[in-house]
Amino acid sequence: MRRTLALSLLAALIVSSPAQGDCPPPFVLQWGSSGSGNGEFNSPSGVATDAAGNVYVADSGNNRIQKFSSTGTYLTQWGSSGGGNGQFSNAQDLVTDAVGNVYVADFRNNRIQKFTSTGTYLTQWGSSGSGNGQFSNPAGMAIDVAGNVYVAEFSPNDRIQKFTSTGTYLTQWGSSGGGNGQFRNPDGLATDAAGNVYVADANNDRIQKFTSTGTYLTQWGGGLQNPTGVATDAVGNVYVADFASHRIRQFTSTGGYLTQWGVLGSGNSQFTYPISVATDAAGNVYVADRDNNRIQRFGSASTIASVRDVANDQGRQVRIRWVRDIQDCPAAATPILQYEAFRRIDVLPPAQATAHLAARPLAMDTPGAIRNIGALWFASVLLAGWEFVGAVPAHGETEYNMVVPTLVDSSASGIHHSAFFIRAATAVPTTFFDSPVDSGYSADNLPPIPPAPFVAVYQSGATNLHWGANSEPDFWYYRVYRGSTLGFVPGPANVIATRADTGYVDVGPAGSYYKLSAVDVNGNESGYAVLTPQGTVDVADAGPLTFALEGVRPNPTTSSRMAISFVLPVAAPARLELVDVNGRLVAVRQVGVLGAGRHSVDLAAGQELRAGIYLVRLTQGRLQRTARAVVLH
Repeated sequence: MRRTLALSLLAALIVSSPAQGDCPPPFVLQWGSSGSGNGEFNSPSGVATDAAGNVYVADSGNNRIQKFSSTGTYLTQWGSSGGGNGQFSNAQDLVTDAVGNVYVADFRNNRIQKFTSTGTYLTQWGSSGSGNGQFSNPAGMAIDVAGNVYVAEFSPNDRIQKFTSTGTYLTQWGSSGGGNGQFRNPDGLATDAAGNVYVADANNDRIQKFTSTGTYLTQWGGGLQNPTGVATDAVGNVYVADFASHRIRQFTSTGGYLTQWGVLGSGNSQFTYPISVATDAAGNVYVADRDNNRIQRFGSASTIASVRDVANDQGRQVRIRWVRDIQDCPAAATPILQYEAFRRIDVLPPAQATAHLAARPLAMDTPGAIRNIGALWFASVLLAGWEFVGAVPAHGETEYNMVVPTLVDSSASGIHHSAFFIRAATAVPTTFFDSPVDSGYSADNLPPIPPAPFVAVYQSGATNLHWGANSEPDFWYYRVYRGSTLGFVPGPANVIATRADTGYVDVGPAGSYYKLSAVDVNGNESGYAVLTPQGTVDVADAGPLTFALEGVRPNPTTSSRMAISFVLPVAAPARLELVDVNGRLVAVRQVGVLGAGRHSVDLAAGQELRAGIYLVRLTQGRLQRTARAVVLH
């Protein structure tokens, strides 16, 4: 049974267990296609993994070795057609040792070549023949915990040879035939932690098991048809590439049937002549799907397939997709009840938060607005570990999806990832199976709507611009652009104002074109409201306006918005204040820059006001007006 005892900030601990009942491991991913480019294959015939989880493929038709990450990312390659050092004539199989060296069965060159993990040639041994250390088409390889190398040869030698890691001959066993310890084209090889050796006896349609010195132990067939590959996992289960049946079969170390998967085809979990199989320390199973020219990966624990932004939303959400745990099936001994998503509690580097705030026009910030945005970035300071963010029930599905919240959105200031893992929970609270950690990022995909209505009045040598307020909860500010033609393109060179208020006085001659947009806190900009000279009303001075505070509309109002309407008779310094019942100044705004006329300002400006009674005070010179406002939650 797999059981997680602790979880670090970097990865979940996974301990593999045998499959219980007929529960094949779920498909995780695949890579490869037909060709000779990086990550392409021409009849891949061998697959192996190293201690770091990297995957090596013997790309036999291309006479090369390709190396990938466990997720199929191409890393490097080496080899070409020929008989020189580092060249191959049908690279048939390969294995890795504890330090990452790679051994390759060079089939038609009748030799074994040894390389570093990056493909640097180290040594070789073998030649054509039937003597000790000679080969007749070496087809399969295995390595034991001591570093000894085992090689399976096709007919006419039909035998297994054992060598040290430098190629010194140690022993051999086998001959042509169908008896115990005899072979007909032995192909795949594998060893287990006890040093036992498993042989895929291809043309005898069976697996034979031996000690490390070749003493026969047991065999089984169970309907195998031309088995060509064999591998073992950390607990001794045996995986067989059943070539002609187009499937992978799993057995106990003594041949007891556990499960199988695969049929003829090119879809996920389908095969067209699976020729080789390998496992890694995390319990993943890799299959060289020869005629489909690809590698398929299967897993035992839940594996996150993707963490992607939820499109067309206001941000702070990602959709996690994962493949099921092997215990999520009716025959499992410890069935899964539900899957739980956990998010790592991270703190973004201060430089990233500073960059985000610096992108905002500081003239518009209020203490409350800065505090609200700051909380978004710094709420997790001094916290550590993981937190639960959602769950879905388990129903034996091949894969699952869940939408979960992120820590913060990515924006123009940078990409900010949130890390997650999936826990497969059972009926026993202390028994659960955790996936590896993966991460993704969210983004606010919805810009505000263009401000409306957008009107202008030309009076006393200035164009007085006014527009309706945006109501989006993540609204930030407005941008006003000015140009000389209708087709001018808004940009940094022609922006004349960035404002949180709904008005602007543009001093100068009439006749300009204006474009107005709204921007949200993640930098998304709306489309443009357009105002032409023909849409600007030219009015004569109608005498002095009357200084007035028309108050809050509506009143009572909400805790996050306080729209104050007022009239200024002249373009002179003016001050709008919000005071609580104890006389404390809650908010202040300099509004004289709006010019003469009727205006509306949101005095809350992003703050979350407490419920209660407030006084709104408007002052311009010696003039002052006061109104009462009620805030409800």
